Amino acid sequence: MIDSGEGVPSEHTRRFRCRAPASAGGAKTEGGPAIVAVLATAFALVGFGFHVVENLDAGPLDRNYAATWDSMSSLDQWFTAVTGGVGPAPTLAPGVLVEMGLGLLLATVRHPAVVDEADGAFETHAG
Repeated sequence: MIDSGEGVPSEHTRRFRCRAPASAGGAKTEGGPAIVAVLATAFALVGFGFHVVENLDAGPLDRNYAATWDSMSSLDQWFTAVTGGVGPAPTLAPGVLVEMGLGLLLATVRHPAVVDEADGAFETHAG
């Protein structure tokens, strides 16, 4: 760490000592948000898959696609089912849940509260 001579780190180097607070049982809760994010994303992906499959199954019954569904390519059928053009199951809600889970997961990557045990601190350099 670069010292400015007054015991205060210089403006080019900051050193943060951030530690996650211990829970009531004494265990650290550093990985909690990441675990929640992974579980939420996994369940949302499963829900998204169920919605798409239900839309694919409803394709031949849809009044707009009944005559042409079987002649459409698989890619067109999947695209129509995913975008909600066919079927009763909207894919927006599980899609937003997937996006929120991935956002939470990305927010926990290299978070200052998760301290490297070997280094003991998370250091950033501005310059």
